[in-house]
Order: sequence, then structure tokens, then C-alpha cells
Amino acid sequence: HVVTARVVVIIVAAAMVVIATTPVRSMTVVILTVTPVTTLLRGECIELETLGESGGEAFCDRG
Repeated sequence: HVVTARVVVIIVAAAMVVIATTPVRSMTVVILTVTPVTTLLRGECIELETLGESGGEAFCDRG
């Protein structure tokens, strides 16, 4: 989970930099960034629920 968390942080940070430099394409960047991240988190949700982490379950219930 640590590796996945680091990857997500890097992706989000990179996305914010791109959004800051190109406001016009912000929506497209957000969609292209959120979609793969959400997919990764959904995959992690199964493992988080198995471990019984309430935080993971709460996040999964949102999406």
C-alpha cells in the first residue's frame, strides 16, 4: 500500500503542476488523472476492506 500511496501522490502533484501551467486544459487533465487513480484506489479498496480499515471502507462507499 505504501508504494501505491507514493504513486498517487506523485500523479496528483504532477497533475496540479500541469493544471497550474495550463488552465485551459484543466478539465481534461483532471479527468485523465482522476480516472486511473480512482481505478487504482478501487482495486486497493478490496484489500483495505479485507484488512478491516474503516478509512478504506469509507472511501470505497463514496465511489
